[in-house]
Amino acid sequence: MDWNQIVADLGPRLFNYFMRRGFLKEASDLTQEVFVRLYQKIENHSFDQAKGSLDNYTFGIARYEALEN
Repeated sequence: MDWNQIVADLGPRLFNYFMRRGFLKEASDLTQEVFVRLYQKIENHSFDQAKGSLDNYTFGIARYEALEN
């Protein structure tokens, strides 16, 4: 997996996701936190592509991040 490509592909979509959910001031920070968690999950081998796509996994993390804030 190319981390730079993941960030380039998902970054704008995550940012827009948080903006649409009403996190106008926090969207950048929340997007960054999702990438931190995603990186940790990939490094710990918690993400399994056989169980689902990286997009779905990432937006699942984003959903929980939004619920926590």
